[in-house]
Amino acid sequence: MNKMSTWIKYASVSLIVFGGVALGSNIFNNINAQKIEKDISVLEMSGDVAEYYETVPELIQSSDLIVEIEAEQQETVNYSDVIFTLTNSSVSKIHQGEYNQNSIKILETGGLTQVDQDGQIQNINIVFEDNPVFQIGQKAIVFLDKYEGPVAEDAYVIKGAYQGKFLINPNRSLQSQMNTTSEYTIQPPSNGGIQDLTQIEELVNAKDTKK
Repeated sequence: MNKMSTWIKYASVSLIVFGGVALGSNIFNNINAQKIEKDISVLEMSGDVAEYYETVPELIQSSDLIVEIEAEQQETVNYSDVIFTLTNSSVSKIHQGEYNQNSIKILETGGLTQVDQDGQIQNINIVFEDNPVFQIGQKAIVFLDKYEGPVAEDAYVIKGAYQGKFLINPNRSLQSQMNTTSEYTIQPPSNGGIQDLTQIEELVNAKDTKK
């Protein structure tokens, strides 16, 4: 994949992520965007996380809802010049919590948008902390809290901003989208991490047994 660099002119911002959603005003000055496709550039964002977890048991203990989903429809939301993506997903299994609907809306920071650079419209994919928003068709298990705020109604956010998001591979193993060098990366399996869905069920059951 041929990559090239380009510079996007934005206003600078400081982002703090609460409950999976970044709060700030305006967006970034002199951010390096890597050209990964002919018409779409990736804009890397970084910020502070208000809460993060070292192990999956910590995530489980803190989460209102743990569900398996498949991303089906998406909507880009621009709130105070910060880009969010609202993904409507089908729910295939509930591992923890009470939820009685077949679909759920998940709000993430970042996603596809357009900017005007010197009179030319450019397509930009905003990626927060090496964690792209869901793509249509992706399956995942997500650790969620109910979202409360002005960006979306009746939506949920991912715990730890992106820590509580594991893609499900065809063989049912799990894949974190986090960069393994990030300070916020969940610890490996030997330290409480997970490799497959069976481990999540065991950890949830173990938590319930201790009650």
